[in-house]
Amino acid sequence: MISVLLLVAFFITLLVYITFWYWRIINHWSRRLVMGPKPHWLYGNLDGLRKQQSLNDIFDGCYQQFQGHSVRLLGVYLFVWPGVLVTDRHLAKRILTKDFRNFRNRGMYHNTEDLSGNLFTHDYEKWRMFRTKLSSSFSNFKLKAMLPTFVKASQELIYVMEKDLELGNPTLDIKDLMLRFTIEIIATCAFGLQTNSLRNPNCAFAQITEKANIGEDTSILAKFIMLCFPNVARILRLRYMPQYMVELYIDMVRNILELRSQHKIRYNDIMDTLNDMRLEAPSKLSLKEMAAQTLIFFQAGYETSAYTLTYALYELAHREEVQQKARLEILKTLDKYNNKLTYECLGEMVYLEQIINGFNNGPNWLENSLLHCGRTCMERGVKNS
Repeated sequence: MISVLLLVAFFITLLVYITFWYWRIINHWSRRLVMGPKPHWLYGNLDGLRKQQSLNDIFDGCYQQFQGHSVRLLGVYLFVWPGVLVTDRHLAKRILTKDFRNFRNRGMYHNTEDLSGNLFTHDYEKWRMFRTKLSSSFSNFKLKAMLPTFVKASQELIYVMEKDLELGNPTLDIKDLMLRFTIEIIATCAFGLQTNSLRNPNCAFAQITEKANIGEDTSILAKFIMLCFPNVARILRLRYMPQYMVELYIDMVRNILELRSQHKIRYNDIMDTLNDMRLEAPSKLSLKEMAAQTLIFFQAGYETSAYTLTYALYELAHREEVQQKARLEILKTLDKYNNKLTYECLGEMVYLEQIINGFNNGPNWLENSLLHCGRTCMERGVKNS
């Protein structure tokens, strides 16, 4: 009888403890008088995941809900864990620069077995190693060396568009053309591959990239465990990407490296930089980790660039005066350089650069950036740790 009473008392105590723990977490921001959307009892403010919404759409909905309020941040809940949604660009800039030491870790689950361990998910130490090595791949000297690739791809784009018009097509699918255009450029600059994606929309490289969207087929339960309990996710070895896609992509990277090694080819691109790191310290960088970096660079670059170009062309079609002014600047600058497009020539196209920068402030191509607060910090009386 006593053992039964002890068991009942234990379960009652456990229930009270869980209830109190849950109440403290779900009222984390209301107790601190921080504004924020009302959370779902289980999903928090990620209830939209049940409707297949992206994190970008969910966070944008939270932002729109409080757009009329003068707040620099909102208290949100990632499932049952409190988080901060920064709504002020100056505060966001400060977090990424001056206060970066407090937010230098991602706190995100990643798995080297499924190519999710990359520059955007690694914590500080490994992130710093990759950033230090890869920064040189985007120097002015390297970008200048890439320009002939851009020019060649642009000429190919013009050829494909003219052929479509000659065939009597009254309209062009600009979004599709820009995606194929950026695939051609990035595949050449990052991998040294000639994909011929502009003339062949169904090329193998484009199909691999389209299918290799990290986390696209991951279940809500798996995302919940990865986000809230990363250590449990590591024990369970949860995956963002199916094994067949991992093997397909790694085989492609391995074949590229073998081809370069056999023919002694060197482009001094991202692939060569990562391979040098792998050969210098195999224990620090495996082939899978190397493949993960190339994959995320490609995915981060090709869609964002393509959508920016698509949006810019769409807006220019509606604003003929802006289009005409940009065209005159381009023709005038090209005339100065004997109709030869060079790196210096592009640098003098100030108005064109302003147009691109202006359209970059339109739709938000970067979905979100999750950062883990590693130290106690204050923001106008709001304590977070």
